Amino acid sequence: MSDHCPTNLGPGPSGMGEYHEAALSLAGGCDILFHDAQYLDEELPARASFGHASTGYAVGLAEAAQVRQLMLYHHDPARTDDDIDSIVSSYEDAAITVTAAVQGTVLDLP
Repeated sequence: MSDHCPTNLGPGPSGMGEYHEAALSLAGGCDILFHDAQYLDEELPARASFGHASTGYAVGLAEAAQVRQLMLYHHDPARTDDDIDSIVSSYEDAAITVTAAVQGTVLDLP
């Protein structure tokens, strides 16, 4: 899901934005969800009006929609590869597989 400001609809279950019914319907049960994840959760309050989502929001939405895999993209330009690897690692215990989009990634879809 591209840039959107989920907090415009309210704080949602974890304060990072509502899981809009249309987003849940669109993503529901998909094999892979690509989602904007510009901010860390702690960065969101100061930047929510910029129109991006946090990593935690993307993971929460993906879990609520029961997707198989989440691929985070639209990383903050200041983040290094190590930063992004650390973000992904922080979700290794999530209910879904969390990865990060990187240049040159190829996905073979059935």
